Amino acid sequence: MLRITMMSNKGHTVHLKVEGLVVENSVLGLAQICQSHLTQAKKIILDLSGVIAIDRRGLEWFKRTLSDNVEITRAKPWVQAMLEWKGAERVDNSFRVPSSEDK
Repeated sequence: MLRITMMSNKGHTVHLKVEGLVVENSVLGLAQICQSHLTQAKKIILDLSGVIAIDRRGLEWFKRTLSDNVEITRAKPWVQAMLEWKGAERVDNSFRVPSSEDK
């Protein structure tokens, strides 16, 4: 089960707390919520402090989604390691996937 709580929605930034299992069955819901905010030109901050598991589908989704408009904060060390393994880089205590401009 995955719970997504809107912690704040101010201006052009929405802060979501993600708790539970980021797995095949729940990733679609997280993707839909994020996409709805991105289409409104909002920056998304995902607090992953409550995540207890991420499967391959979840990791693939994070890799595709992380950008200048989506960042991850408060991830546990094992989540950080998995994200780094999938190609995300740490930037000021958050994560993003480098764009082609960064290379």
